[in-house]
Amino acid sequence: MSCAPMAQSRVVRDFLDSSKPRLLVSAPACVPTPCHASSTECAYNVAWSINSHMRVGSVTPQRAVRQHAAFVELLRRLGADVTSVPFVHGAYDSVFMNDSAVVIQRGDGAHALLSRPKHEVRRMEQAERFRSLVAAGFLVHVVHGFPLEGGDVVMLPAGSGAFMGYGFRTSRFSALGLKHFLRTSVVPVQLKDPRFYHLDMALNVLSDGTTLLCEEAFTSESLSAIGKHCQTDCIRVSLEEALRFAVNVVEVGRDLVFGESFPRLEQALRARGFRIHVSPLDEFHSAGGSAACLVARIHTDASFRRVAARGIAA
Repeated sequence: MSCAPMAQSRVVRDFLDSSKPRLLVSAPACVPTPCHASSTECAYNVAWSINSHMRVGSVTPQRAVRQHAAFVELLRRLGADVTSVPFVHGAYDSVFMNDSAVVIQRGDGAHALLSRPKHEVRRMEQAERFRSLVAAGFLVHVVHGFPLEGGDVVMLPAGSGAFMGYGFRTSRFSALGLKHFLRTSVVPVQLKDPRFYHLDMALNVLSDGTTLLCEEAFTSESLSAIGKHCQTDCIRVSLEEALRFAVNVVEVGRDLVFGESFPRLEQALRARGFRIHVSPLDEFHSAGGSAACLVARIHTDASFRRVAARGIAA
């Protein structure tokens, strides 16, 4: 009789402990089986160009697989609970898991809002992503109508709201549907530079409110909107560093994981009590993505925290 409540308590404590985030990643390659022989379509590569960073044929797939494995191992070593879903055969960009869905844990269970990508080459991965998310235990919701990509959604601390980038991959008209799914306020912000085709390349709000921001990526109206909601501590990241994915960082408690080193930014973050880790991801930079693009964080909303708190108290 006493075992079940104790087990539940451990689960909810993991959710409430910001040092133990739950993350989803995609495998960077297919798993060969007797019915599925390995081919050139079985691993991440740059086979097309849908953003200004992509350099077709620039990736060494075997090296990319090694970089991805080292990155995931580091996240786990830092305390993250990492779940891997299968690579989508022939959908080379499917490794960028953050683009596939927005995921959240509520009091009534785990939910995923499947993205509706703008480009056809990204849409072809979504049927398999639907199946893999269901298999992972998520109730999957589908976007209808306007484009919406997970890389354009940046959550505020403790699920208190979200920013939604628009202008290149996501429609401004998707904000209402996203608000309905998240059950919290959504602030649309316009990206003006096509090199910042997703919001997570230009804006990152850490769990303590520290904000990483590249101002050059946004219109003046959007900068004002960001300023109203991010008043705690804003670190302005230079255009040059942001284009090298300095904002695209994964947070694991007080540890931050970058795809390359940024000495000035790292110094500013260390002064705020963060520990910095670099896991080289240059193979993925060739496709226009880095650390945060490879990870879909399972956010928690206020209703889950209330249920979890009651579970701990019991």
